[in-house]
Parts: sequence; C-alpha cells; structure tokens
Amino acid sequence: MKSGFTISEEAPDREYFTIVPNYIINHSTIWERDIYLIMKRIAGERGSCFASHQTIADKTGVSRPTISRTIKKLLKRGWIKEEGKVAGKTHPTKNYIIVDLWEQNSQYYREEKKRKLQNQSTQKTKDTSTTEPKIRKPQIYKEEKIEEDNINTNVLIQGDPVYGKLEINNLIGFLKEELGLPILDGTEVENRRYAQLAINKFGGEDKVRIIIRATKQDPFWSTNITSFKNLYYKAVQIVSSARSRKGVADGRYI
Repeated sequence: MKSGFTISEEAPDREYFTIVPNYIINHSTIWERDIYLIMKRIAGERGSCFASHQTIADKTGVSRPTISRTIKKLLKRGWIKEEGKVAGKTHPTKNYIIVDLWEQNSQYYREEKKRKLQNQSTQKTKDTSTTEPKIRKPQIYKEEKIEEDNINTNVLIQGDPVYGKLEINNLIGFLKEELGLPILDGTEVENRRYAQLAINKFGGEDKVRIIIRATKQDPFWSTNITSFKNLYYKAVQIVSSARSRKGVADGRYI
C-alpha cells in the first residue's frame, strides 16, 4: 500500500519558482537539501498537494526508506512540521507544512556578519595594542622564492617545500584554462597552498581535475569559483550538484 502526504507552505512567495533559504543549503546533507527542495516544490503555487512516498523517491532518485528517514530529520530540525492527517482515497495521510524560515535565515546571517565584524575589530585592537615583534607560528607550507625578473616562469625552490611541484603548477594552469580565468583571485602563495590541500583531501591530482571539470559543467559554480581557495571549500557542494544533474554524473566526470 502506498503511503502519501499533503504538503503546504506558510511563506507567500511561491508562484512559478522555488526559493530555498541559504541557511538550508549551508546546514544540510545532500539528501536533506534535495528532499526539502522537492517537498517545497510539490507544495506548488497553492501551498498544498498530495504526493506518495514513491513519487518523492522517483523525483529524488532515492529509496522510500531514505525518504522516510530524511523527513523525520527535517521534522526534528523544525524545517517542516506535521499537522494531523487528512482523508485520502483509501486511508488517512499525513499533512506536512513547509515552515517559513525566512526571518530565521535573515537573523542568522545578520548575526554572522556582526560576529565577523567583531572579530576583525578585536584583531585590529590586538595589532595596535603592542609594539613588540610578533612571533610567527610555524607554517605547514614553505613559501617559494620567485625571481623578480621572470615571476611567471622561474620558480626557485629552497629545501624540500611543497610549492613549486609540477603537479601544483599543472593544476593551477588547468583551473585557469577550464574556467577561462586569466588570473586567480588571491595570492600565488595562497592558491598553491590550497591546491596542495585539495590534493591531500581529495586523493590526488586526478581527483582534483575531476572536481574542476565538474565545476566547469555547472552553470552556477563555473562563474563563482575564482581561486583554489574557493574550489577547496566548495568542492563538496560542487560534486553534490554534479551528481544531482542528469547527464553529468554518468561516469565521465564524477
């Protein structure tokens, strides 16, 4: 027997498009995000509709047990709520409401902005409160020395540093070429550092190239990744987006 539910939404802005708060995107797993988006979309312009678990499973490409588990998590997070049952054709079905999170979303990011400003102010106070020389912490990655007369090509290596490795040079060039970037945001040192971190985190140069290709294929990320630091921190979202798009996650890139 198929189980179903009705969905309604409290937020008024839902005509012909679906908007998801950034708080949801940045604080959810891929399944929570995908199923929340589908439920919000199914709510439709009138705010409510009937849909079976199988319908949701078909739209998201996951199993019905996963749908049930994820809905329980969304209820626990307070992003949706259950309001009794309604009469169905064969049996009563659960009625779900999409909670209006826009004020919570705005309040969270307003407070986050305040925290960043306070941290910056605190740091400036520390910098100006003493004239004693600062003791730098040991750095994991050594900075490379670059010849002034040929900064783009001749990299001089001292000791056994991470910078200057051929795979780092290749990856930086590959990122620029794939995304059509003449230069990357951030410093040369920063981009090389995050290129190495990406290699370590994702399992090698080839895996990082796969992520770069997926970035190129994504209409949003292809225009929003402008440095290796961006790529490093957004890689999980990029891969998740690629896997959710039909025709991209067919084994060629992810």
